Amino acid sequence: MPETATIYIPDISGFTEFITKTEVEHSSRIINQLLEAIIQSMSGDFVVSEVEGDAVLLYKKGNPPTMKEMIEQSTKTFKAFHGVLKENAGSSLCQCNACTGARNLTLKFVLHYGTIAEISVSNFLKASGVDMVIAHRLLKNSVPLNEYILASANYVKHADHSDSDAALRWVDAKDEYPSIGVVEYRFASLSPLKGELAPLREHQGAPLSFDANDTVETYIDINSHFIDVHECLIDLSVRHHFVEGIRHTHGPEVPMVNCCYFCVFDEGKAEIIPRYITKQGEEIIYQEQVNFPELDFFALYEYNVKATGTNSCRVTWRVSPQPNHPFSENAKKLLIHNLQTNPQRLKEYCESNFPGLKAVGKE
Repeated sequence: MPETATIYIPDISGFTEFITKTEVEHSSRIINQLLEAIIQSMSGDFVVSEVEGDAVLLYKKGNPPTMKEMIEQSTKTFKAFHGVLKENAGSSLCQCNACTGARNLTLKFVLHYGTIAEISVSNFLKASGVDMVIAHRLLKNSVPLNEYILASANYVKHADHSDSDAALRWVDAKDEYPSIGVVEYRFASLSPLKGELAPLREHQGAPLSFDANDTVETYIDINSHFIDVHECLIDLSVRHHFVEGIRHTHGPEVPMVNCCYFCVFDEGKAEIIPRYITKQGEEIIYQEQVNFPELDFFALYEYNVKATGTNSCRVTWRVSPQPNHPFSENAKKLLIHNLQTNPQRLKEYCESNFPGLKAVGKE
């Protein structure tokens, strides 16, 4: 039976380019995080009708919420969305185009009021009707902004907006759509809200300090794209392929600065803590702290991955003892052995899995 409802669509802008020009595994994870943040930020009685690739379609039956309530809801969702982007930007170890380019994604909102009919499809309840079509069409409009809230004339007509005009600057506009005709609406920029966002919180500190008199260094050339090689180094789940003796690893699924990861060996468990990362052009410097108490081995590792060609790079290792933890003779022997074998294992693994074929979205 048809009922009146408020239709509300938070929509991620820049989605298509982000998905098609970046690494699908990483971009999909980021989009999922953002969609979850949008849904979890919802309050009131809004029902999720469906989740599209870049948008969440919601509706609320009955009288429309006031404009003030919808501005407050949009503000809450806007801040949650950008909070996820800032958290990822401040702590992510990955330097692929998806993880570094996510900060360019933006969010807009479409608000409409009309008649819907709820239909059940394979135990899923969704809303349909002409007004659902109108709300969808309003996502494609002539608004010259990336982040805004758009309220259709029909919503404005039925909702109380007496206390909302001072909050945002509204502009009247209209667009014409095939089979629908002219649809009038108002829109307001959400850019002023950017000033209310919490500043980017850098999880990492300064680069680690290496003891120049007690640092072991080596390097190897690898015929793989430098981003692929870097991703192998930060992905603890594949480290057993090139670090001798690892039985298994565990820790957070997504590698982040200052998170703890563990590599289990026959001799005990090594704690790995990513501490610092920077990327300049086609060079990435990644540093981590390694604590292996069973072997009295407490070290600082640096991996410098620098492109030497379109699909080749040089990886340089630097390893130094942590302050107040000088290497024992046995620890030095183990370190030298590992630096003689692990680089070659990394080379073989990368060239086998990333044989000089530039992956989509690497540049």
